Amino acid sequence: MGHKPRKRAANRTPLDKHRRDGSRLDPPFAVMPGMTPSSWLDDVLPDMLWAALIVDGLEREHALAVFRKLAAVVHDAAVSFPDGLITHSALAEAGPATVKAAVDDLCGDRAVASVLSPLRLLPELPAYDGWASACEPLTDDPAGWTSLASAVATSFNHQSQAATDCRWIVVVAKLVSGNMTIHPDQARQYLEYPNVGDMRVVRPSIRATEMAFRSMSNPPKWPEAFWQFCLKSTECGPFYNYAPRHPDIQVGITAAQSQDSQLRFESRSGRPWSTREWTQSAMPCSAFAPIPRLSLRR
Repeated sequence: MGHKPRKRAANRTPLDKHRRDGSRLDPPFAVMPGMTPSSWLDDVLPDMLWAALIVDGLEREHALAVFRKLAAVVHDAAVSFPDGLITHSALAEAGPATVKAAVDDLCGDRAVASVLSPLRLLPELPAYDGWASACEPLTDDPAGWTSLASAVATSFNHQSQAATDCRWIVVVAKLVSGNMTIHPDQARQYLEYPNVGDMRVVRPSIRATEMAFRSMSNPPKWPEAFWQFCLKSTECGPFYNYAPRHPDIQVGITAAQSQDSQLRFESRSGRPWSTREWTQSAMPCSAFAPIPRLSLRR
């Protein structure tokens, strides 16, 4: 007669090990001292808006070249970037000279100065004057909000290619400023991203490293102010970001309708486009969405 297989110990914490907080039970891991939850979307993306706008507004090779050029500035002027941080909040905290060094380098490229113009819509942005003085003038506020919403939607998913590119420049800035020491092989993968190494390994490594650095600093106040300002300034609604750039689509979508559970779009020239020709990613209804009926500026 055979023996019954022994049950493996369940991978769960018994109730008596939870801490009661009113009607809520907190597991041991959630109440460990020094543990602070952090969200890419809620806490980091608003502080990396400049990078998100560049990734969304330029071709990828151009965007990465802009990031590499900024990394060279951080390396050459490491004294101005003592912590190697390049978020909006960190640059403002470092002082006007640091803001000027970063912003002048970025906006020296006219295309970058143009795609960063929606930052002018955010008066509470850290070091607002430094960014606004270097960006191209914003002639159309609704279109600026649409561009800003598009940038957020493109980097909405923390594991997306766009978000990973934004997180990569955070890691590289830490590396070239002398605030990070790693094995030379890994350093080469980061510095020569995305051309060296297996991206199935390198990309997750970049995200994990950025998240580790994030936990070492106090959460800035700007992200919460950003979401609150957008809640007051924009209407809430579904937003769709259409990734491909085609010469036939120059000023955005002029018509959209639902047909047989598929969206069909009409370009300015009248040519129909189906979802088979578009890469569509949806951003759910949230505190930040563009005013309905605005066309997408790509």
